Amino acid sequence: MDGSILVEALHGKGINVRYLGKLATMLSTVPQLQYLKRIAVSELILRSAKHIFTFYMQGTELMSLSAAISHFLNCLFSSAQIIHPQQNLEELQSKTAKRRNKRKGRNNGPQQSEVEWASLTPKSLWQQIKADLKSYYDWETPCPESLDATIEHFHLQKISLLRNFCIKTGIQILLREYNFENKNRATFFEEDILNIFPVVKHINPRASDAYNFYTTGQSKIQQGYLKDGYELISEALNLLNNVYGAMHPEIAQCLRMLARLNYIMGDHGEALATQQKAVLMSERVNGIDHPYTITEYIRLALYSFANGQVSVSLRLLYRARYLALLVCGEDHPEVALLDSNISYEY
Repeated sequence: MDGSILVEALHGKGINVRYLGKLATMLSTVPQLQYLKRIAVSELILRSAKHIFTFYMQGTELMSLSAAISHFLNCLFSSAQIIHPQQNLEELQSKTAKRRNKRKGRNNGPQQSEVEWASLTPKSLWQQIKADLKSYYDWETPCPESLDATIEHFHLQKISLLRNFCIKTGIQILLREYNFENKNRATFFEEDILNIFPVVKHINPRASDAYNFYTTGQSKIQQGYLKDGYELISEALNLLNNVYGAMHPEIAQCLRMLARLNYIMGDHGEALATQQKAVLMSERVNGIDHPYTITEYIRLALYSFANGQVSVSLRLLYRARYLALLVCGEDHPEVALLDSNISYEY
């Protein structure tokens, strides 16, 4: 449903992200997978934008960080004719110089890298993104005029792009309605940038014994031995709790599988209780708008319907649909599936 899950799927198959451009080109020939091509293209654009964002932010003075981030976001997403903040440039330079002079006792002016972001324009940013896409991913957009033209060509959503970009770069912005289409007013302001968090690459450790129990349980289920599979996955859940503690994505995955087995074996009440735990855990460890959390909502809606809670089930489906629209937009198979489930319940 989004770029992070696509990258996870690529890594699961041993494919590096640098081949994402090749994947996007191959997907162009398959009409049924145009939704997947859109996800790949948005991931390409945002990863190149992140490379440039990191370069600009590394030399930025801390006091002007929110102004720099809001200006970068305006250059990237806003349709307004952005005028780079030259009127504030002298003020920023003087503030930066004063801070350094106070700290070091010298009278040198600000370094160029500390105010370089202020000269960025939407056109120059797009040129840098195109160059990065070609050099790093060997991919060229069919609409090289502007980012807006590319977004329109591939039917991308700016709100989905903004969400993914903030997750990739660790930016926390104010929760409000952002108008991207206003030609006369900038979309982002300094006050909209609340915080910025470090995003650290790491490899999650794996509980090997629990993983072996889980995969063995899956194979038992595929062979039709549901009770044996249930016992093995329950044992995997106990081991995961001992290794990771109360909250972990793999524990949520285990709970989802147990809820599904309860549903298949006819214990709908237990399936509902277990799936509620899976939903709460996925919200905490993955995020409230993560594709895995959306899947948990859909499963919970199914089990609620099986227990006769039709109104609760509808509310859960609408919640899942709202989040799916935010993540991937209308033109996605998962949204079509949600719509069919909602119409069935009506």
